[in-house]
Amino acid sequence: MSAHDEQSSAASDSLRHAHLIAGVTATACLLVATWLVLAYGEARVRAHGAALTPALVVDEWQGKAAQEAILRRDDLLPMYGSSELIVPMSNRAPDFFASFPTGFAIAPIGARGFPVLSMAVALGSLGDAIRGRRVVMSLSGTWFAGDQPQYAAVNFRWHYSPLQTGDLIFRSGLPLEIRRRFATRILGYKSIADIDPLVAVALSCLAKRCGVEPLLPMLTPLWMLESLPARTRDVVHLAMDLHRANPPVRRTVSPNWDALERQSDSTSRAQSTSNAFGIQDSIWSASGPKVLSRKGTLDDTTFVGAMKRAPDWQDLDLLLTTMNALAARPLVLNTPLKGVYWNLLGVSPSARDTFYRHFDSVTASFGVPARNFSEHDADPTFLSEPRSHLSAKGWLVYDRTIDAFYHGSRP
Repeated sequence: MSAHDEQSSAASDSLRHAHLIAGVTATACLLVATWLVLAYGEARVRAHGAALTPALVVDEWQGKAAQEAILRRDDLLPMYGSSELIVPMSNRAPDFFASFPTGFAIAPIGARGFPVLSMAVALGSLGDAIRGRRVVMSLSGTWFAGDQPQYAAVNFRWHYSPLQTGDLIFRSGLPLEIRRRFATRILGYKSIADIDPLVAVALSCLAKRCGVEPLLPMLTPLWMLESLPARTRDVVHLAMDLHRANPPVRRTVSPNWDALERQSDSTSRAQSTSNAFGIQDSIWSASGPKVLSRKGTLDDTTFVGAMKRAPDWQDLDLLLTTMNALAARPLVLNTPLKGVYWNLLGVSPSARDTFYRHFDSVTASFGVPARNFSEHDADPTFLSEPRSHLSAKGWLVYDRTIDAFYHGSRP
């Protein structure tokens, strides 16, 4: 090699070295800047935590910042659920408790069709932050009736949270066997090709019980690095919302529950005068013929078989297993079936009682307080429509149950 070639090679190596140093320096500066933004956002969230309101929380199901902020406060009770938290209705818990009438407010977390497995992932991803904390889980009875099993997978894919899933696998501190179960359920609903590659590797390994499971914790720093931008966006978004919000006005009240229940019963009856099913008039006017067309389309054998095969039972078991593993204090509320409607379909009260007993046996095995409100199966005004949305009366009963739970009484 000539002297000129040697000089050119040295210059080229020096240039590459300089580019490498510049690239590493720029990356390091970007990471430090992102971390500083994250730290500042977290500080602002803590400073303005009193401005958390139901309106700010309900759509924060995909991130973690709002949920973690809620759990730092004793006067906020997180309530996970689906469309019942969103559809307007008198006595809806987030509204009923918005002014902290008995010392706390409801922080609703969920979205339309928010499934049991998504609740389990969201809560499990919180790890030690949920230890010893009260949490309410609002479930829909028809999820477990098995009449539309395809919705479980569709809803989970729609509500999939990359941040929560990664934290569940890498940061939750859950026992290995529980994380294996999560991996199996998640991959049963969602294609591995649609999951972040790093998380997909871990999920696949856990689901297959691969031989390198003990090495998965070594990937945690990579996950923290990869998820830093998403974590920062989540915190900054919440901090900005809190900065613009005003703390809720508090008003202490001692509810007369019996009087309120009578009043809500009258309200619900007044809103459903056009039919014998207790279906809200506005809903009946749009779907009444469709309801009547389903007469006799089911029988007890079909109902019980579909109910026992419903995939949500597996997800409920995983959810409660996770709550016990993290020493959380859950209350499980499950809407009853609308008996008068299921009678029309051809499902008898005795068959529906099989459903309620099965739900009780599952929840009782975990020792958690749970209500299926089976005593309201024959009450046409407890639900406002054929499936699972509560009426004004139904919500009032929920409110009373939640209040007792918060104040230390077992519902």
